[in-house]
Amino acid sequence: MDDSYTGRLGPRIPYRLTSGVALSSFSLAIVTLFLPPPPPKYLPPSVNDEVAWDPCSVWVQIGAMERAALWICFAAFLLFTIRGLRNRPGPRWFAIVGFVALVEGIVDDWWRIAGGCYSRTSLICSFTWFSALGLMFLHHSIQRKHSSDPVSRRAGFWGKVQGGILPVFVSLPVACTALDQVRFRAYHRNHPTIAYTALTNATRWLGWTEIVLLPVVAALGLYWLSARTPKARGS
Repeated sequence: MDDSYTGRLGPRIPYRLTSGVALSSFSLAIVTLFLPPPPPKYLPPSVNDEVAWDPCSVWVQIGAMERAALWICFAAFLLFTIRGLRNRPGPRWFAIVGFVALVEGIVDDWWRIAGGCYSRTSLICSFTWFSALGLMFLHHSIQRKHSSDPVSRRAGFWGKVQGGILPVFVSLPVACTALDQVRFRAYHRNHPTIAYTALTNATRWLGWTEIVLLPVVAALGLYWLSARTPKARGS
């Protein structure tokens, strides 16, 4: 039977389709690295400035949680591309987290896009890959799994702990990045609002929670590796 058909569920889109499109369009993202940048757009000097300046050349400092969210998005791209090419679904929670991280990356760089810091060809190539990547994430998060799809079952106490801690650990940088983007929009001139202060404290607590969970996840990873490593037989 064709694996694109699931009986009562009706027609089913193969995972190979969206993963293949995302992998093919990734070459367009690589092409953008070699495209020439647009000519600089200097803003006129203000009253106290002596020279004009180019906003596209401003150095932007990215926080640790924002960098982690971008790496999570790229890790999700690799995971779902590999599993999709094998026509197997991936973790639904990870697909949702990857999609949110992708949207956050676009929103975080939107001021450069709106300011004309990228050429038209670069924008077309980048948004083609972003669209294919988003569709792949949505495919794995929305499409219902078939009974024949392999399901990983974690038995025992440690299995339940790993299944609960890992999604929380991966989702924290994405949630912190989302709160950061809302927090900067809640800042009113030179006077922090109540919402800004509350969001600042929330992102700070999320960051500390991520630090606390880091050794726990590392210990669970070592335990998982030791459990999968075959023990040497005694002579």
